[in-house]
Amino acid sequence: MNIALLVATVDRKESVARLLNSLGQQTFRNFTVYIGDQNSSPILQDIIDYFRSQINIIHCPISRQGLSAVRNILLEKALSHKKYDWIAFPDDDCWYEPDTLKNLSLFSRRYPQISGILCAQRDENGIFRYSKPKDINRFNAFFASETYVQFYRVAAISCIGNFDVQLGPGTGLPYGCGEDTDYVLRALKSGIKIVRESSIVVCHPKPRIQDNKYIKKWQRYGYGRIYLLRKHKFPKWFIIANIFYPLAKALTEGSTSWNYRKNMFLGRWYGLWKCTTYIEENPAMNQYNSLQRLIDKLYPLHVSARDEILLKCVFSNNVNQPMLDDCLEKCDIEVMGGAKCLLLSYLMHEHPELKFSSYSGPRIRGLINFWRFRNLKTLSHFSKIGKALNANRIPMLLFKGGAMKLLRPELSRSMGDVDILIPQDRIDEAVRLCANLGFLYDRADSKHAIGFHTPTEDAVDIHYALYEPGTDLRTLHDRLFSRAASRKAFGVDVLLPCHEDLFFLVLANFTKNLREHTSLKGLYLALCDCHFLLRDKPDFRWEIVREDAKNSDKELEVRFAAEFMNRIVPETIPLEKLGIPISTSMEAFCNQVIFDEDIFLQRQKECQAIRVVELKNHPWREGIRIGKFLILKQIRKHPWFVKQYLLFIERRMKNAH
Repeated sequence: MNIALLVATVDRKESVARLLNSLGQQTFRNFTVYIGDQNSSPILQDIIDYFRSQINIIHCPISRQGLSAVRNILLEKALSHKKYDWIAFPDDDCWYEPDTLKNLSLFSRRYPQISGILCAQRDENGIFRYSKPKDINRFNAFFASETYVQFYRVAAISCIGNFDVQLGPGTGLPYGCGEDTDYVLRALKSGIKIVRESSIVVCHPKPRIQDNKYIKKWQRYGYGRIYLLRKHKFPKWFIIANIFYPLAKALTEGSTSWNYRKNMFLGRWYGLWKCTTYIEENPAMNQYNSLQRLIDKLYPLHVSARDEILLKCVFSNNVNQPMLDDCLEKCDIEVMGGAKCLLLSYLMHEHPELKFSSYSGPRIRGLINFWRFRNLKTLSHFSKIGKALNANRIPMLLFKGGAMKLLRPELSRSMGDVDILIPQDRIDEAVRLCANLGFLYDRADSKHAIGFHTPTEDAVDIHYALYEPGTDLRTLHDRLFSRAASRKAFGVDVLLPCHEDLFFLVLANFTKNLREHTSLKGLYLALCDCHFLLRDKPDFRWEIVREDAKNSDKELEVRFAAEFMNRIVPETIPLEKLGIPISTSMEAFCNQVIFDEDIFLQRQKECQAIRVVELKNHPWREGIRIGKFLILKQIRKHPWFVKQYLLFIERRMKNAH
């Protein structure tokens, strides 16, 4: 049995030392401590270094995001290792008794049918706290259910999901608690069996209920409770009982707790009115959960177990020879394909000290040479078109793979064509120039770009708008051109976007390719591009990325791409610096992607494959197929109909089972 302990901490040093000291004394040793360190300075480094010799610690420096958000990051890291059986969430000021984890191990073997535990508590004075009854339901879950007493099997965590990022300390919202009980309630809703167990004990200091500097904090606790009750749709009588409970409790405890209980009451009373409005207007948790469900769905479709081994090796900050050897042993480069093997060529370039085997080394070098010569033809077409545009003083902005090739000429990459952006009022002139050079094109294929090609291969995509019509992109285009730098690229004078603009374009294109099933082989190259752009410019200006996303109405796409990339390679993109929130439109966006993935794109491919002779021989059958597709095409335009259609499909599948 293996246990992961996830600790979020900020502004505490002695308490963390006490916790790690108690973990160093555990009689059960098969556990790992993840420390989500939100301190701006390395105040915990000496403590962590000291205890690393006693216990397995994974130190995760994280910017301040709120307790729930940090726990979600740690959860993702722990679950990605796929080796733990139980997960717990110790507070940074709690500590374990020497046999806490041993008793958890014994309990786990004795009761395999139980997936959740609320353990007993003991304070610094040795006073024992344990609530009854043993079995937990949604009404008694509010008593002694702090997060630090919760233990869950990993299978249960997968059902519950992440913590509600609107609840808990540090969110910037008025709901200063409730993330703990919310997690228990969601576990119960998922059908998980939770019990109290007195043999497992976690120690925690008594709350400071006589210090008036915590008045605002106590009131935020009250806000959080009302938010929680409304979120889980508790009956009105239970909400009213919760509001007046602190006053009733104060009568039994005496004057020592009056100030604490009074402010808890006030927080719940005010929250009764204010929380209602907030929940109705800001269902942020639903949006966040929709995003995570979408990523959960798409991730296994695009990232295999072997891919994970490859990515871990390529993007590791401490890659070494054993790691590379293990990767090459488990990942057959002949099976992976050229696009993924290019990642190993990047590793070969950046770490010349690594030794590739006699099997993999020549093949990777051969792949590098193949793409180097393969791209020569594409670049020669671009040079021919580009020089004609230069001669007529048509400015061109180089982006996508061509721009990254210019920034990193020493690295190979697969380039089917070269993408450029020109002013919209010059597109007719550009078309005539390219046609006169003998290039073929079909202007009806796209409403924002024209692809020029020879009879056998693609050459250049000339964009007069970055995306399909629907959004006014003039401001975005103007900013891209104004921030771009003049460069010489493959014998042509071009404008190269700044790193921030390229970063935005990579993220937006990543989502587009994922949604439309175009250029899926380039998804991992997008990870490399983002990694390089952030590393190559230490003074990266995130406000430009946010501005581009807003001007193009691509904020949802950019946030999705960042979250998905972080799922593939953790911490690729710092979300707190990206600063693009999850808006109320995220759920509709996710529904649209699922609708396309599961239904629309499949129907579209079926209809595109219909031949004229089939339509002639079977008009009724093929006509029905085309009719269904046209109906789906209309449904796709309306988010409400998309949501209802998905719900209908879900209900039908449940009834079928």
